[in-house]
Amino acid sequence: MWHKDISPAIKVLPDGGNRLIAIQCETDAGPLTLINTYMPTEGTKDATTSYQAVLDEVMAVITRCADNSMIIWTGDLNASMIKRSHPTKNDKLLESFCMENNLSKYDMPNQPTYHHFTGLSSSQLDYFLRLSHQRILLENVNIDKRHPCNNSAHDAVKADLIPKIHLKRTSAQQMDGGPHRIRWDKVNMKRYKTLTGERLKSMLDVIQEPIHPELLILRTNEILKKSASDAEEKPKPRKKRQGFQWDRQLKPYVTRSKKAHWEWKQQASPIETGSSANIARKDAKKQLRRMQRQLAAEARTQLFQEIMDSAETDRVKMFKLIRKQAGKVGSRLAQCIIEFKGNSKGANGWMNYFEDLATPKWYDTYDKPAMEAAKFKHLLIASLEHENPSYLPVLEKERIGSFVQQLNNGKAADAYGIAAEHIKYASNDEATAVLFLIINGIFPEWKIPFIIRNSTAVASSLDAYLICSAAMP
Repeated sequence: MWHKDISPAIKVLPDGGNRLIAIQCETDAGPLTLINTYMPTEGTKDATTSYQAVLDEVMAVITRCADNSMIIWTGDLNASMIKRSHPTKNDKLLESFCMENNLSKYDMPNQPTYHHFTGLSSSQLDYFLRLSHQRILLENVNIDKRHPCNNSAHDAVKADLIPKIHLKRTSAQQMDGGPHRIRWDKVNMKRYKTLTGERLKSMLDVIQEPIHPELLILRTNEILKKSASDAEEKPKPRKKRQGFQWDRQLKPYVTRSKKAHWEWKQQASPIETGSSANIARKDAKKQLRRMQRQLAAEARTQLFQEIMDSAETDRVKMFKLIRKQAGKVGSRLAQCIIEFKGNSKGANGWMNYFEDLATPKWYDTYDKPAMEAAKFKHLLIASLEHENPSYLPVLEKERIGSFVQQLNNGKAADAYGIAAEHIKYASNDEATAVLFLIINGIFPEWKIPFIIRNSTAVASSLDAYLICSAAMP
């Protein structure tokens, strides 16, 4: 079960039988596959065979999804991963399976999650597991206190998912724009530096090394975005608009409808069909609605005619049409697609514009300098590793700050809403310490984490460091 708000991001996989269900969702750290199982219990004739069969199903899902997705396996495993003096057959099967597939459990309190209905025994059977070579995805794994209304033999085991689920926005949400873009000319820089210094220092104080670079980047992104938002001057509230002015043709109908409604209220709001006041109120309301629809239709026709009669170079009309078509479905000019087939003045220009807008374009020279620079950096790193496999760039905190200051301002934010200014204007000592930990955690593996591919600021500072480290002994 999951909340309806994240349903668009959830995909149920066809794998497994009646004891296994697997779902996949997109997160800001990459695809995530969640496997949930209810493993067979002991005590039956074919218990061991059934248990092994479900383990085979789990292994099939892991084998298929592990290369392009992060894995979490959870559920009632009906086997304990706590060392016992007399392990059961299920315990041994589960331990062997985890060793063969490089699975490890998330740290959790050492207390039972299963209580036998007789009250004579209890054990820990419910876990969250992950592939040992993949990043940590869960935190705050806890066992809920047993509630009096809980009729189940199991206690709930809960955890917080660190990466955020990437929800697919609807077309209406897309028209509202992306995340809030910080106006750095409106940010109190002194306050921003203070906030980032305090919050990054608090994060660094509780970090237990080694920490995965992706987890550190996610936490740092949240701190930088919140600090920038808190330090930004809020826009002044807009002045209230003047009262609505009724159309001159509509005003008499509005006046009549209001008067009929007032007279109906004075007679204690009769609802009988034969009441003269009720009949007059309904009749006035119908005539008002009829006139409103008539005027709205005339306005649409007039706008459409203005657009069709306008010159191809009339930018005002062009953007007026674009805003109209990007609005609510009911207010769009659906008939303009049909009328464009005619020979009205400007029609061909509009047709060419929208055809060009809707046609994907691919150019051989697209961003060629960036591609060449990326190839050079990749060859540089590969050559360093080839010449000396044990080589690691010498990391100096003092040089990181100068590299960060070389980033260009005014560039678009990355997929996580972080721009170069977030790092450049942050508290220098704490930001440098964070970048030091991130880069220091990446170099030993010679592998750029997935999250950095979408992180403009961190990737740019990392690129600058790699080039300068190679060029300067």
